[in-house]
Amino acid sequence: MAIKLPKAVIFNFFCLASLLITVFLFQGVGKPYHRGFFCDDESISKPFKDSTVPSSIAGVVGVLIPVFAIALIEWPKFREVRKDESKPFYKSHWFRWLCAVYTCFLVGAAATVVLTDVGKYSIGRLRPHFLAVCKPDFSKLNCTTGFQKNFITDYECTGDEDLIKEARLSFPSGHASFAGIIY
Repeated sequence: MAIKLPKAVIFNFFCLASLLITVFLFQGVGKPYHRGFFCDDESISKPFKDSTVPSSIAGVVGVLIPVFAIALIEWPKFREVRKDESKPFYKSHWFRWLCAVYTCFLVGAAATVVLTDVGKYSIGRLRPHFLAVCKPDFSKLNCTTGFQKNFITDYECTGDEDLIKEARLSFPSGHASFAGIIY
């Protein structure tokens, strides 16, 4: 008893798979742009605080709210179709159409994550807590030359590598881009 899915759904699954592979490659082996800094830059000198809303929660909410909204909006149509159809639910035209809508939505969500990651890894904007996480050895850095402040590009971080990588990925905001999926 196989379900015959529309070609669009199958195509969307392949697109979704390729986008998810790209996301995992970025997050697994991607290296953010190594941006420099001024030693007295207050915008990156804040203490480290964990995220108020974890990325996993933002992702779940960003996917589940639209999924439930689509189901809620389409429920009256489903009830109307079910009155007229003698087919089982999973073979109905409505179910196949809903699968196409959901897979299209998921492809859009995955594309948003990929585009956000491309921006994050290419731009490499430093988070407000970068210096607290990086922990550069300031004694090895030449922060000033006379009255001029030096822009430091050659430095080594001594902190936790995972936190340092995350501290280089401030812009564009993943939370904001994923929240945009809801709207």
